[in-house]
Amino acid sequence: MTWQPRLGALPAAIEGQIYSTSPFRVTDVRLHVEGIDADNHRVGERFAWAIGDIAPGGETSYVVETIAGAVAY
Repeated sequence: MTWQPRLGALPAAIEGQIYSTSPFRVTDVRLHVEGIDADNHRVGERFAWAIGDIAPGGETSYVVETIAGAVAY
């Protein structure tokens, strides 16, 4: 799984990729994203769904709104 800021997005967002090493199709992937501040404290959370199903050995993406005060996710 990867993440990066989504440039030019309003509201601000992060986007990323999810890679599957499973030999089976993966469906209904829900992410629990936690924002961490500079002092390594949790400052909030978001939930997001991966886009579509993930084929065996495949990948998909996701987008989630940023969390105020987070410097890492």
